[in-house]
Amino acid sequence: MKKVGVYHYQNPRQFLLDTLVAKQRENPSFSARAWAKEMELKAPSLLIMLLQGTRPLRLKHVEFLQKGLTLSTPELLYFRAIIQLSNAESDEEKKLCRIWISEINHHSDFKIKEIEEYTVIAQWVHFAIISMTQLKKFSGSPTEIHSYLGGRVSINEIKSALIRLQELNLLSINDQTGRLESTNQVISTKDDVSMKAVREHHRGAIRMAEQALESQSVLEREFQSFSLAIEENKIPLAKELIRRFKQQFTQAIAVKEATADQVYQVNLNFFRLTECPRDVQTSLENEDALMQSGRNLTHSPQYSEIEGNS
Repeated sequence: MKKVGVYHYQNPRQFLLDTLVAKQRENPSFSARAWAKEMELKAPSLLIMLLQGTRPLRLKHVEFLQKGLTLSTPELLYFRAIIQLSNAESDEEKKLCRIWISEINHHSDFKIKEIEEYTVIAQWVHFAIISMTQLKKFSGSPTEIHSYLGGRVSINEIKSALIRLQELNLLSINDQTGRLESTNQVISTKDDVSMKAVREHHRGAIRMAEQALESQSVLEREFQSFSLAIEENKIPLAKELIRRFKQQFTQAIAVKEATADQVYQVNLNFFRLTECPRDVQTSLENEDALMQSGRNLTHSPQYSEIEGNS
């Protein structure tokens, strides 16, 4: 199993959720009950409450949690530190916890924020949740989101995504209505980080399109595919026309308030099909360097999208 790095987190519950998700990816039959058994708990209820957030995570819980976590001594020290931070009540106490965390993991704030932003871009579930805030009568509970997504991702992945989106101020809960709402904030990452995340996002979108081709009727979807011969000097024009179409399509179709019935995914792919009969080819690294601006993750009341190439 690929180990989940505790130094990537400042929210201990999110670390536990992602660790369980990683275990379940390796073994789909693995459960919170099985994990509780590894921790030598008599019943899984306490662990489940900690994962759900219905019971606060305390330092006293580390005694059994560490039996289900493969943490080194420094990692365990860091885990204890972020638990203390999550329980800190005064600003002074929080400040002291952050100093301790920074000493254990130098520049932790910067690294964690960068990793979280990468994850939001790379994993399509974050965009889906943001778009769901425009659905009618959407509350934003993990079980509701899980139902909307048809079980494509687990409840634990959804819980972790919700924590991430709220901690990055991409989602917030309306104090008056209790609804989960998009804050329409923008994420901007380093170019190399952004491009890797964008590629991962598109790979996930392509896999979903393949599944939709088999599972959805022609009344619910529209797939078009064609090939055409073009001159190289018209490639910039083709890309610009696609971008304009995206803007026009969004303006005409997307809702401005929470009146939507469903969330749809739109994939537009324009790529070279033939191999050039010459040796000169542009590598992905060179393409990244030549890319135009507009790699940001953007949110508006109408839509959520990835801008830029990959």
